[in-house]
Amino acid sequence: MHRIDKMESEIDFHQRDLEAIKVAAEGAVTRLGERLSQLHEDHYRLRETIGTLPSRSDLRDLELRIGERLEQVGARFDRILESGGR
Repeated sequence: MHRIDKMESEIDFHQRDLEAIKVAAEGAVTRLGERLSQLHEDHYRLRETIGTLPSRSDLRDLELRIGERLEQVGARFDRILESGGR
């Protein structure tokens, strides 16, 4: 009888242990699902942000326009300096 009581006690202990593991695993799965959902949202938000950034050709065009404007400003300064020196 003592052996049966001991076995029942061990079975109860293992059932409680398994239940605790099950609860912990369910919590981990829930947190993982939440994290994956957040990563999914971040991924698409990042794609939208990247889509609004200028392309390489846009940056090259901007660089050319800035260069042209700087040349124009430089030419104006040259004219001003030349006219002021006369």
